[in-house]
Amino acid sequence: MSKQSLKAGKLKMSRRKKLLFAGLAALFGVTLLEGFATWFAVGSDLVQNWKQPAQVGVLSEERHCQYDEEFGWANKPETVITDFYGPEMTISINSQGFRGLENYDAMNDAYRLICLGDSFTLGYGVDDRETFPFQLQQNLKAGTQVVNMGQGGYSVGQSYLWLKRSAPELKPDLVVCVFIVEDFRRLNSTLTGNGFSTPQFEVENGSLVVSNIPVPKKLQAGETLSQNFAIAESLTNHSMLAKGIAKMVSSEKMDADEHALFVALHLLRETSRICNEMNCPMVVALTPTLPELFDPASSLKYQQYSDSLKSFLKTEGIPFHDLRPAFQNLDSETIFLDEKFHHYSAEGNRVVAEALANWLPYVVGNISSAVETESQ
Repeated sequence: MSKQSLKAGKLKMSRRKKLLFAGLAALFGVTLLEGFATWFAVGSDLVQNWKQPAQVGVLSEERHCQYDEEFGWANKPETVITDFYGPEMTISINSQGFRGLENYDAMNDAYRLICLGDSFTLGYGVDDRETFPFQLQQNLKAGTQVVNMGQGGYSVGQSYLWLKRSAPELKPDLVVCVFIVEDFRRLNSTLTGNGFSTPQFEVENGSLVVSNIPVPKKLQAGETLSQNFAIAESLTNHSMLAKGIAKMVSSEKMDADEHALFVALHLLRETSRICNEMNCPMVVALTPTLPELFDPASSLKYQQYSDSLKSFLKTEGIPFHDLRPAFQNLDSETIFLDEKFHHYSAEGNRVVAEALANWLPYVVGNISSAVETESQ
């Protein structure tokens, strides 16, 4: 090869390197700009937090809950608070710690169905007789008992632990998990905004690991939340930063939603294992919040969770139902309450109850709706 050819080859190689380095520099610059912008937002939040530290608040659930070293908090047995959510909106907790006045004898011959979930299942904001578990019982054939195992603020993990504790006593015939997207995201933190701590759930070497038990006792109202919690909350609010760092550190790093789903799917598998040991079917439903019906970004995230759950649960042989179609084209003012978290109204709870009552007979062979039975 001639010296001239070698020289031309070196020039071409030099140009390629320059283009490569220029491209990498541009990519790095964009990432840095995005990172700096997000760091600035996070920094502003933290400065504000140090000037006016976030303090522990009080939620209404605390009037009917008490500290629990395994879950963080749980209902106080034998609690009745009249007009709790407003006139003629009573909340009752039975002797076993479930919402409602009925106690559940394991020797009873009734077909027992457990509704597992968070405050939407508990029925925040409505009377005992307006929750969807209560309405679901009215929509199913006589002889069916529906146990309300919903609790405000619970994650998928806390619901799993509660079922694990209570299932041997209840001996359910069917477990219906009704979750919202936030129940999965709660797995990313062990401290709530109102000072309760929670268990920690992780997956190590393919196995579920539960830690932070006994759970630290609740911080008192008015106390300052830890700076670590403020940082974690700020990073969650500005998730672009977490994603940017993840890209810079490792292409395999999971973002917050991916991590929550990863852990949650293992929790659902373990929940299914508990049910299988009792020869009890399990089904899962995902139900929407107000933003997930009307806000495009929230709606897209909801759909991503729904698709992931549908795919995973299909491989596990667990029936899955997305309840969002049941809410579409309905008036939001009648199905959601006008309060901070926009829980379901009595009408919204009715929508869930009827959707489940129409779906369950198709996926569970030994249950039928009252309407279906009357028409035969």
